[in-house]
Formats: sequence, C-alpha cells, structure tokens
Amino acid sequence: MQLFEDALLALLAALGLVTLLYALLAALPRRTKRSGGGAVLVPCGQGDAARLEAAVRSLLRARDAFGGFCRVVIVDLGMDADARAVAGLLCREAEGVTLLRGANLSQKELLL
Repeated sequence: MQLFEDALLALLAALGLVTLLYALLAALPRRTKRSGGGAVLVPCGQGDAARLEAAVRSLLRARDAFGGFCRVVIVDLGMDADARAVAGLLCREAEGVTLLRGANLSQKELLL
C-alpha cells in the first residue's frame, strides 16, 4: 500500500510540474512573423460608427496576435459626424490606423 501511495504522489508531482512548465511557456511572449507590408481597407458609410469601431478593433487584435499586415486604412465613403469622430479617435489611439477621405482615392494615396 505504501508503494502505491508513493507512486501516486510521484505521478501527481510530475503532473504538477508539467502543468507549471506549460503555464510558464504559455505566458512568455511569442514572436510572430510579420510580413511588414500590406494594408487592410475598412470602408465606412453613413451611420456605421459602431460597426466601424468593432471592425477596426478586431483587425487590431488580429494584427497583434497573428501579424500579416501593418496598416488599417479607414476609407470615408460619406461618414456622418459620429462615425468621423470614432475614426478620429481610433487614428489617434491606435498605431497604424489611417483615415482617408474622398471618393477618388488613388493607388499612390494607399501606399503612403
């Protein structure tokens, strides 16, 4: 009986050490391979303030987690004042978020 208890205790101790090691490795920051280029366009029309904020924030989370693109470009397709205010706040608070206004956007403007 003593042998069984010792074996069970050793198994639980080993399992605890493996769990602690896994938790430590999971907590360490991971380097992600980023392509360093590319942009994601977020078109925004009138009355899309809540949807714009949700879309940009989810893209920023995806960029931080997985990489793959470096800029989020919000394209003004007739935004109202609320959507323009949200876009301005997102541009100021998040790195790599740009607002482009006007219907005639050229390829040169997108490569800023």
